[in-house]
Amino acid sequence: MTSQDLSSCLCGKVPLFAGLSPDQCRQVLKIADECEFHGGEVIVHQGRELQLLWILLEGEVEVVKTFDGKGLDGTSGLVLATLGQYANFGEMSFFHKAPHSANVRAKTAVRLLRIERERFDVELKGHSQAAYQIAANTVSSLAERMRRMDSWVADLLHKQPRKVDEFNQLRESLFDKFAV
Repeated sequence: MTSQDLSSCLCGKVPLFAGLSPDQCRQVLKIADECEFHGGEVIVHQGRELQLLWILLEGEVEVVKTFDGKGLDGTSGLVLATLGQYANFGEMSFFHKAPHSANVRAKTAVRLLRIERERFDVELKGHSQAAYQIAANTVSSLAERMRRMDSWVADLLHKQPRKVDEFNQLRESLFDKFAV
């Protein structure tokens, strides 16, 4: 599929591309690579540091957290989420260089777009409105995830007050250590 064909198919469907004109969508696709993985293959490895932003075009992936070094191959662990068509992943390490916090493995055969941070940075340095819009859309997506997580934690604490001490430890590690 050509960049032109892909652009016309994706521009209005991929949440990360919201607000992009067809020309801006084509501009982004020029810095993206298309790739495929078979069901069961690990796409993102927990603990590794790669700055790649992924957009799922076809298929499903699972986000899997492993503990104590078990299941680092992505075959076991706690499934945190199942993502489908047009979802994105890898954004935390893409925008904040740090090791991946979980594995992402293909649940089915998948087709993906992959954007490398270096190529994205070239667009940012050129003051690309498309790159700025993708960054803004990513912030919005992460904020929505945080909002849902906050609501879930508050509901959990309301139902299980004995967990408040654990929550205070979490809160301190999230917020208090960043105080200036």
